[in-house]
Amino acid sequence: MRTLWTYVTRIAAVSCTIAAGVAFAPPAQAADYGCSGSLIETLSVKTLDGTKYGELKVYYSSANGGTNCAVTVDTRFSGTFKHMDAWVARCATNSTVSLCNWDKADPDSGTYQYYAGPVSITQTASRCIRAEGWIENPTTGTDAYATLPRSHCA
Repeated sequence: MRTLWTYVTRIAAVSCTIAAGVAFAPPAQAADYGCSGSLIETLSVKTLDGTKYGELKVYYSSANGGTNCAVTVDTRFSGTFKHMDAWVARCATNSTVSLCNWDKADPDSGTYQYYAGPVSITQTASRCIRAEGWIENPTTGTDAYATLPRSHCA
């Protein structure tokens, strides 16, 4: 009986350890942000004085005539609610300026703990894209930005 009780106790302890690991697991990483395809760009989301608050991640998939997806990931205040933005746009075919005139965009703006997005645009094969990310310091209100100008045109 003692052996059975020891076995049951060990199984319960292992189960609790696994459950605790799941309950306190960190937020999703990489492709788990909801973007499919390959990571093609990572930009630091920084304040004017260079303080990094997070990263703007941009992905590409060949699905649906080319799909670009973006997320803004907090790396400084993670777990704290703060205002965040993620935005991706498809540049108009005749746009040549660095911030491009766009013909289709997908924004996500709100109060989040870990990341904003995913946002995505289809029909981007052979078209340029533009993306932006923004994180607000929840204490001071200081803004941090990342802008991907007209790029990934092939």
